Amino acid sequence: MLLFNFSWQILFQMDTGGTLYASTGLIQAIMGINEAGIALMITIFALMDSFGTTHNITGDGALSLILSAFVEKKEKAKLKVKTNRTDPTRSESFSA
Repeated sequence: MLLFNFSWQILFQMDTGGTLYASTGLIQAIMGINEAGIALMITIFALMDSFGTTHNITGDGALSLILSAFVEKKEKAKLKVKTNRTDPTRSESFSA
């Protein structure tokens, strides 16, 4: 079963979790899960991995939009403060 999953991975050019493949020996030895259980875990991981990637990318995009809006708001406030100051070199600021 692992050979089939590996060939499926090469066929579709997908990386389905090196950590899971590396820990299959430990999972079998410590938890006593048989080969069918390991194959099921790899299949579930392969199916769920795209959702994790999608959430990661969407979260990064949302965070960058929030931070961009925050920075723009701060920059507008800075410009407003700079333009409201009186410039002593201008003639209209010395009118009596």
